[in-house]
Amino acid sequence: SKDIELDPYDEDILDKFIESPNLMFLKDNIQYETQLTYRLGYDIISQRITVPWRYTDGTLAGVMGRINQYDTEDMAKWLPIHPFPKSCCLFGFSENYTDILHHKKVIITESEKGVMQLDSMGIKYGLSNGGSYLSENQVDYINALRPREIIIAYDEGLTEEHLYRQAEKFKGNSIFTKTKIGYIYDKDNIYLAKGEKQSPTDLGFVLFDELRRSYVTWI
Repeated sequence: SKDIELDPYDEDILDKFIESPNLMFLKDNIQYETQLTYRLGYDIISQRITVPWRYTDGTLAGVMGRINQYDTEDMAKWLPIHPFPKSCCLFGFSENYTDILHHKKVIITESEKGVMQLDSMGIKYGLSNGGSYLSENQVDYINALRPREIIIAYDEGLTEEHLYRQAEKFKGNSIFTKTKIGYIYDKDNIYLAKGEKQSPTDLGFVLFDELRRSYVTWI
């Protein structure tokens, strides 16, 4: 993997934000306890919900901000309030490290919300790479955990070829021949509404569980 000089922020920067759970994420199935675990807050200046990202060692990488309204019109839904190299981080890595080692499983979502939705379901081995493309560093970090099962749970609307290519990145290392690697693909849109960009984790535990049991393509 590429060596990039990682320069963490001081934890004190989080003190500028009001540390408080928010109703919008609660409506999106992210419980208050989970929001507190991930130290969500609110930035009065940008009027955004603050979501801290951490490097794999737990130091503060940066802070993403989510506009606190559903109708975002011309505004970017997400913006970095304190920018950071996302390709060098996985959201949830330090928080879920122990559980991932214990369960030997990883579920990868596009957004940090997916990891927090999983946490609220009691599934504490989610990671987000912050997009639909896994970087070399992110693949290395996940492989270093030696999971026995990796499931990519990206948003509806991506091609199966794209999902396959992301899953295939874990095949590069011959040590991992025993690792089951797959991706959720609901090709007939049985559960994930077409064109809605839904995440498998948006649907709640019962439907998510059905997707990961019956709609995973193993490579």
